[in-house]
Amino acid sequence: MFAARLNHYALALLRRMPRPALRRIRGFPPLDCRGESPVLAVLTTPRDWLEALWCAYGWRRFFPDALAVRFFLDGEVDSRHTADVAHLFPGARIEQPRPLDASLGSPALEAIFRHHRFGRKLHALLALNQRSPILYSDFDVLCFREPEELLASVKQDGPPRFMREQSYEHTDPWMAARAAAAGIALPAHFNAGMLYLPRGALSLALARELVTGWTPAVDHLLTEQTLMAALVGASDGHELPPERYVTSWDGMTVWQRDHTEISDVVMRHYCGVVRHRFYEQGLPWLEKRIHTASRSATTPAPAAEST
Repeated sequence: MFAARLNHYALALLRRMPRPALRRIRGFPPLDCRGESPVLAVLTTPRDWLEALWCAYGWRRFFPDALAVRFFLDGEVDSRHTADVAHLFPGARIEQPRPLDASLGSPALEAIFRHHRFGRKLHALLALNQRSPILYSDFDVLCFREPEELLASVKQDGPPRFMREQSYEHTDPWMAARAAAAGIALPAHFNAGMLYLPRGALSLALARELVTGWTPAVDHLLTEQTLMAALVGASDGHELPPERYVTSWDGMTVWQRDHTEISDVVMRHYCGVVRHRFYEQGLPWLEKRIHTASRSATTPAPAAEST
C-alpha cells in the first residue's frame, strides 16, 4: 500500500513538471496541410495543446499531401493556437466542439453526447466520419516511423484499423451486453486512442440501435470506447500488430523498467499511467529524427564530377 501511494505521488509530480522541450516544436519547419481528405483529427485541450502539436507533426510526416489536419480543441481558442497552426501546419484548422447535430441523434445518443465524459469526442467523430475518412489520434500518441498498415488502409479506403490495449480488457458491461444482443463480437482489447475509419465506417443507424435505453444512470468511463469497439467491429475492423503499434503500460511505476524500444515500434499511445514516458522517451527520440530529416532535406546533393 505504501509503495502504491508513493508511486501515485511520484507520477503526479512527473506529470506536473514543467516541460520546456515541448515548446521547441515551434521552431520546426512547416508541413503543408491544405488537403481535404482523409482528415487527421487530433482531439486535445488547451492544457495539452503542445502535446497535440507534437502528435500531429509525427503523423503528418508520413502521409500523402492530400492529408488534411483538424485540431478539435475542447476549450477556448486564442491567438497562440492560431499562430502555432499557421506556422507549423499551413492549411490546417482548429475546430471547437459544435452544437449537437440533431440529424445524428436519437434521445439516448444525444444524452451520451451531453453527459458522458467523452461524449463530445464521440459526437465529433460520428459527424466527421459521415463526410470523410478519418485518421483519429488522441494527443498522447506519437508516430515514430512509417505506418505501413495505415498507409495501405488510406490508399485502399479500408479496412478500419485500431490498436490493441496491452494491459487488460476494457469494456463497459452495459454497452457490451447491447453489442452482444445485436450479434456483434467486440474486438478483443480494443483501444480507441488511434483509429483509421473509412468514410461511413461508424454507422449512425447502428449507434442509435446500440444506445437505446442508455441514461446517465448507467454511465461508465468506457461507454464511448465500448460503443466505438462495436461500431468498428461491425465494420470488419482490423487490429494493428501490437508489437509495433504499442499501448504498453511498461514504466508505469517509477522503479519499473520500460521494455518498449522506440527503435522497434511504429507508434506508442502514452495513456495516462505512462504519460511521463511521452516526455522522457518519446519526445527526445522524435525530435532527433525530425532534425535529422530536416538537415537531409536542406543539404545539397554533391556536385557531379566533370569528366
